[in-house]
Amino acid sequence: MLDVRNACNKIKFNLKDSYALMPIGLYKFPEFFKFNDKNIRKEVIPYKLYNNKEYTEVDYYEITYVNYNKIKIPIYKYCKIDEAKKILEEELLKKYSGNESIILNKLNGTDIEDKVKKDIEIFEENIKIWKLEKDNDCFDQMAYARIYCKKDVEVMAKGYYTFRDWNLKYFKEDIDDYLTISSLAN
Repeated sequence: MLDVRNACNKIKFNLKDSYALMPIGLYKFPEFFKFNDKNIRKEVIPYKLYNNKEYTEVDYYEITYVNYNKIKIPIYKYCKIDEAKKILEEELLKKYSGNESIILNKLNGTDIEDKVKKDIEIFEENIKIWKLEKDNDCFDQMAYARIYCKKDVEVMAKGYYTFRDWNLKYFKEDIDDYLTISSLAN
């Protein structure tokens, strides 16, 4: 844990490895912690769009450059929606075809293709709801990434505080005092 305070001791925050305390994938939080708000969910994103090595494979609408440590770095602002959907579909098929996922999907009666289709629909829906559509069937992928990260933080915070409330209520233990699930169990 990292404990940080400013010079006047007015601000204090702790950085924790939440997975060491709650070893559950973020995408499982809404179901595990029984979130009532359907708007708080783990979103989907085509990760390869944000990986420098993959940029050349995508048809981009607008590219700008920034200088960082004397290196010219491309910033790809807009991307074709169809290109992003292809990349997302490829990533999701790979993700859901893993051994653990196949077993879980069979237990839940979920078809892999249906899950991929649903996630791509969520991606398209997000672009519309978040008003990220641009000309030429493109979307603002940088704005999408910002909102995606914000949503991840919302899911993490809600799960963390739900877990904290459960522990305070049932065990009279504050998870803020522990770093791992093992130390909490002792």
